[in-house]
Amino acid sequence: MKWPTVLIVDDESYIREFLAQILSEHFRIAFAKDSQEALATAKLVKPAIIVLDVLMPGQNGIETCKKLREQKESEDVPIIMLTAVNEPEQRIKAFKAGADDYLAKPFLPEE
Repeated sequence: MKWPTVLIVDDESYIREFLAQILSEHFRIAFAKDSQEALATAKLVKPAIIVLDVLMPGQNGIETCKKLREQKESEDVPIIMLTAVNEPEQRIKAFKAGADDYLAKPFLPEE
């Protein structure tokens, strides 16, 4: 059985590793540390879902989400935004950019 791939995009390595520990029981894991790497990795691995940080150096997660929606390989892939910013305006921007869900840090693994 081929497990689906989750692409975890976060500039913090400890967050990437934490999420990988939670998800690796049921998914293959791919990582990206910034927007450019996320766009390239999404083309390469064609993930089943993307977990995307909002606050990243360079291009932020909102802009990255928009660009992922413009790529053929990721236009329909569910995107969960993961961020320390838990303000209504930020959530609205994320959903307008194409996000499917929004999870605020800190979070419980069960979430």
